[in-house]
Amino acid sequence: MNKIRHSYELDLLRVVAAMGVILWHYAFRGHAADDMSILAFPRLAGILKYVYISVYLFFMMSGFTTAMSLSEKRYSDFVVSRLSRLYPTFWIAVTLTALTGWLLADPRYPVTVKQYLWNLTLVAGGFGVKYVDAVYWYLLVLIRFYFILSLPVLVRQAGCIKYLAGLWLVLAIPATYVDALRLVLVPEFAPFFIAGVMLFHVRKEGMDGYKALVLIGSFLLAMRSAVTLLVLIETHYQTSFFRPLIFGGIAMLYVVMYLVAIGKMRVPGSKALILLSSATYPLYLLHQNIGFMVFNLFGRTVNKHVLLILTVGGMLLLCSCISLYAEPIVRRWLRSRLVGLFDTLSRMMQGLTCRWHSESRV
Repeated sequence: MNKIRHSYELDLLRVVAAMGVILWHYAFRGHAADDMSILAFPRLAGILKYVYISVYLFFMMSGFTTAMSLSEKRYSDFVVSRLSRLYPTFWIAVTLTALTGWLLADPRYPVTVKQYLWNLTLVAGGFGVKYVDAVYWYLLVLIRFYFILSLPVLVRQAGCIKYLAGLWLVLAIPATYVDALRLVLVPEFAPFFIAGVMLFHVRKEGMDGYKALVLIGSFLLAMRSAVTLLVLIETHYQTSFFRPLIFGGIAMLYVVMYLVAIGKMRVPGSKALILLSSATYPLYLLHQNIGFMVFNLFGRTVNKHVLLILTVGGMLLLCSCISLYAEPIVRRWLRSRLVGLFDTLSRMMQGLTCRWHSESRV
């Protein structure tokens, strides 16, 4: 078994993927539809409109790191680690985005107090409440992925995770046609998450026929899902994409992640890289609406390319500070309460079990 070390390669890929998402939003998405930004970057947009596939890389890395976490933790430990990772930064992001909207009063981004409070739950979209920032859709998908993949750990069968991933891939095919299955299995993004899971097991155990088969299947389903999403994007944004470039980009993501898994891609570690990697989560949550509000406020008086650079730089600085100073405080507070809650529940279950055994002997 290969020893699992900290992956600076994943740190680098997180930064690359986050920058891809940001540049897609800022240089293309904001002006292309929905009247989100007054700034257009036509020369940049023709190239950067393709980097939306960065979100696929995020899902692949999430599958990889989730499988790693599940292989090392009890179910309660996993739940505590995920919740204490997701919620603190999310609460900070929702609060800063709402405050910015209230302060700048941009009519494109109204936020009500009720909407803000609902958003703090993280699952507001599942109850029909509009997100404070539309990028939060990603988290609702991620939570479903966590739930599915954690089921073997819940029944103390962590070794079955890779087999559950294969079953998930098989079920994802009919799920594209059945709404109830689609809601749970999210087949449009599942193949990327599944690929990450398999690649973690490749790193841990080496390649074999089963893993190769699942990886090939996930790649084929990923291509199919990419075509479906691409049609929606082309329709919504009234633009066309060179499909071979999309397919080649997705293939490259698989190759790069495979090289990371087998240790053929090595990146030297540094504190700066770790900091930037840790800042990618707040960066993803905070950049869109706040960035567009800045564009709309200063876009008519400041050179747009200078404003783009300053906004990206400002977001990186803000999110690095959040990752260094604000998020750890909230995370420690939340983690201590979650651990206390699970300890209480565990004692209650033990008490009920002992009582049941005592009564069964009578």
